[in-house]
Formats: sequence, structure tokens, C-alpha cells
Amino acid sequence: MPKLIRNLASDDLLSIVTSTEVKTVHSFLERYTLPPYFSDVFAAEHHYGKVNKMEYLLKHKNMSTEESLMVTDTVGDSREADKLTIRSVAIS
Repeated sequence: MPKLIRNLASDDLLSIVTSTEVKTVHSFLERYTLPPYFSDVFAAEHHYGKVNKMEYLLKHKNMSTEESLMVTDTVGDSREADKLTIRSVAIS
């Protein structure tokens, strides 16, 4: 997984939108030496709900939904992305 993330980050902006606490996300990223590859982490402490977090991210990075792709492991997240017309890919 770290190699895939490094490859993606070489061409695209990577951010994390999660309902997990930021300290937990940072611990995970540190364990795999991944912090340099993610521009932002929008965690439980930031905005309520993934739709609000994704809207903030798009505005903050001056990006359109057409330029975005959400990679997720839940159907619920895909539905959240659909609300903003963001394409999503579910993995397991």
C-alpha cells in the first residue's frame, strides 16, 4: 500500500476525509512513513459529516468535483460522494 500511495501522490493531490480522530490517522500515517504524501487530513475534529468536510476540502484546494475521486471502503461514503457528484471507488 505505501508504494501505491507514493505513486498516486506523484501525480495527484491526496487528502484524507475521515470520521476517525486526527491523532489516530497521524499515528497510522507515521507508522508507514506516509505523512508527506497527504496534503490534508480532515478528521473527526473538523466539520461535521463527510459532505461538509469534502465541500470544505474542494473549496480550500480550489478544486471542482469533476477533478475529484473518493476512494472508500463503505457504501455510505460512496453515497456521501454522490451527494456532491464526486466519483467514488469502493475497495475492500
